[in-house]
Amino acid sequence: MARPTIFDRPMTDAERMRRYRARKKEPQQPRPPTVREWAHERRVSERSVYYAKIASTGFDKNFWHNYVGGKYNDHIGHCIGIQFLAEVVQYGTVRAQHLVREAIEREGDAAARALWRRIIRRGKRYAELRRRREAATEYRRYYAKHGPLPWWRKSPHG
Repeated sequence: MARPTIFDRPMTDAERMRRYRARKKEPQQPRPPTVREWAHERRVSERSVYYAKIASTGFDKNFWHNYVGGKYNDHIGHCIGIQFLAEVVQYGTVRAQHLVREAIEREGDAAARALWRRIIRRGKRYAELRRRREAATEYRRYYAKHGPLPWWRKSPHG
C-alpha cells in the first residue's frame, strides 16, 4: 500500500475501503491443525499427542516419527509407553533422561522403569511426583475395594 497510516494524516474512507478489499482478496494462510485433527489423522488419542509434545522436548525433534517407527522399543520388541517417556522428560533432569535413554537402549523397558523408580525414590526434587503417584495408588486401592463412587460423593475421604 502507498503510505503508512501511523506517521501521516488519517486515512480517507476511499483508502480504507481500497485496503480492506485488497486484504480480502489475498489468499489466507492455512491454519495449523488442532490437536484433535492431528490425532484423528494419525488414529491415536489426543492424550498421546500431548504426551508426544512433552516427550519431543527432551528426546528429539522427530519424536513421533521415531516412536511410531520403533526407535524406543526395547531389544525384545516391547514398545515403551509414551506416558512413561513424557514423565521422564517432564520431571527428570538432563542426566536422569540420559541414564533412562541408555537403559532403554541397553537393557530394555523393565530396566529403564526400574532405574526411573530408583531415581524418583532417591531425589529430593521428585517429591511432587512421588506425592502424585501415592495419591493415584491410594485412589486405585479405594476404588478396587469399594467400587465406583456414588454421584453424590465427590471424594473418597468426604
